[in-house]
Amino acid sequence: MSYEGVSCHVDCAVASLDDELTAAPESIALASPGDRVTKHGAVTGITSGIVIDAAYSESVLLGGRQHDAPRQIVIRPATPGRRFSSSGDSGAVVRNARGQIVGLLWGTTAAGDGVACHIAPVFRVLHLRA
Repeated sequence: MSYEGVSCHVDCAVASLDDELTAAPESIALASPGDRVTKHGAVTGITSGIVIDAAYSESVLLGGRQHDAPRQIVIRPATPGRRFSSSGDSGAVVRNARGQIVGLLWGTTAAGDGVACHIAPVFRVLHLRA
């Protein structure tokens, strides 16, 4: 999809937003390299990480076909030797240090880095307002 003139991939998993402020405009933000973030995944629980790339391009296999997945967020675990995410954490909301939602986790690398799509395009696809 195109968001603000830039091609990006959106993987809309199911996420539970646990407070009333999540729909407020100030509750979402853009992720940038160097940002400290956290997520609460079904498998790995609460983990913290550092955004290492906010414009990463990946290719994913969906329905037996390769699809481009441009402009993704890659998150390295903050603690060396630990994983930020694992298979089964998909759908976890990624928040920055201020508690703002920056992404929606949809993948993980073999090394345990998380892959998330930016939250603003997700809101657009789902016709949500922030």
